[in-house]
Amino acid sequence: MSPLVSLITALTLLVYLVLTINVVRARTKYKVSAPQMTGNLEFERVLRVQQNSLEQLVLFLPGLWLFSFLCQSIVGDGYWYGLVDGTNSLRLGILSIG
Repeated sequence: MSPLVSLITALTLLVYLVLTINVVRARTKYKVSAPQMTGNLEFERVLRVQQNSLEQLVLFLPGLWLFSFLCQSIVGDGYWYGLVDGTNSLRLGILSIG
């Protein structure tokens, strides 16, 4: 996995951690006990942001990793080639044109 993909993964999980901490703060502020999912409208909004983010992480992270793995020679590691070996063929990662 490229360092850029690792950085994006770490930042994504950091954002999710902050959203989870916001839910804990909202539970304390609005006095909503842990198993309860409803109560104050402001608490429900904070909870929905965290839950929606979790739902999107399920698709985003595997998609990011698969794209990085499958396309690492083109985009994932940033390899871009121009004219190769003096021929008039253009190489872009593992793809050859011409």
